[in-house]
Amino acid sequence: MDVTLHPDLRRPELVISDDRLSILRAMPVTREPGPPVVVFNSIGKPGTPPEFAASVARLRRPVLFVMDHKATWYSAPETADRVSDAIVNALADWGGTAVDTLGFSMGGYAAIAYAERVPVRNAVALAPRFSPDPAIVADPRGHESLRRLSGKLAFATLAAGLQRLDGGLILHGMRGPDLCQFRHIHAPQRVDHWLLPQCDHHVAIWLRRRGHLPSLLHSALQGERAETARRLAALGALRHRSLRARLMLHPVRLYARLRDMRGSG
Repeated sequence: MDVTLHPDLRRPELVISDDRLSILRAMPVTREPGPPVVVFNSIGKPGTPPEFAASVARLRRPVLFVMDHKATWYSAPETADRVSDAIVNALADWGGTAVDTLGFSMGGYAAIAYAERVPVRNAVALAPRFSPDPAIVADPRGHESLRRLSGKLAFATLAAGLQRLDGGLILHGMRGPDLCQFRHIHAPQRVDHWLLPQCDHHVAIWLRRRGHLPSLLHSALQGERAETARRLAALGALRHRSLRARLMLHPVRLYARLRDMRGSG
């Protein structure tokens, strides 16, 4: 793994590295106020570079990069224990009472779910599932690891994690397969949930290609809700429970229901 992450981050320390889990700790060259940040990777094999390094480096806060190589949605019981311990230990070393979390897809799920185990101030979750357990939410994107772990996951859904957050941002694309997941998410008022009508599951890639990802993540992780809302509205995003979003989603949901009825007939 190339441990040169970003000029604004010191050379990271490899805390855990095996075929199941990798964790890196990195300190900023110049530290600014604010809680440490925990970045959860999406699916990736050992050696996959940490995600969002450039975006979190500009915050100038300590960072923990976490990578689940077995695609367990960070919810295999042993993985959950190891990651929780690593976050608690990092907080003890760096100081602070809470962390901010960030992730895309599988990483977005962990960014919210780990609020069950550790104190999380703001969670920024891009395209997270509500549940990786196929017995709870049937999802066409099957993973053998999830079928094996069904009923045994440390975090069965995001419901408990959402209630423990101090704040945060959830962002989904309205196109593609995420509808079966995000319609189950009921975020508290202190957590903003937005939808991008023109985007599919890969919202992080869509934002990066258009040059909006670093600034949006910065405002969201800083807890600047008004600025984050301004940026999202300028991109054409809609609040999840808004009337316009519901009207746009209605034909999509109707189509999905008819498709499911044909499949069960």
